[in-house]
Amino acid sequence: MLTHPSRCRRNTAQARQLAMYLIHVSLGRSLTEVGRVFGRDRTTVSYACALIEDGRDDARFDAAVDQLERQIEASLLQGDEGTGHGAG
Repeated sequence: MLTHPSRCRRNTAQARQLAMYLIHVSLGRSLTEVGRVFGRDRTTVSYACALIEDGRDDARFDAAVDQLERQIEASLLQGDEGTGHGAG
């Protein structure tokens, strides 16, 4: 569970860190907002984002994160087109 209040398995923690990063970076939410969603402090979100940024030094990981960012962007654009609120 990504929003579970306690520490958990490494894979789950890494998935949560990536989710925090994507929400903060791709969706532009503040560290405080992201922390609220996950039941964490903003400093924990900041730490998670830093870990993901450090991990992006690995080309394979960077490519995977980049693809997730593109998918989020595409979903947002589709949502804008569907509501008539697109940029034009």
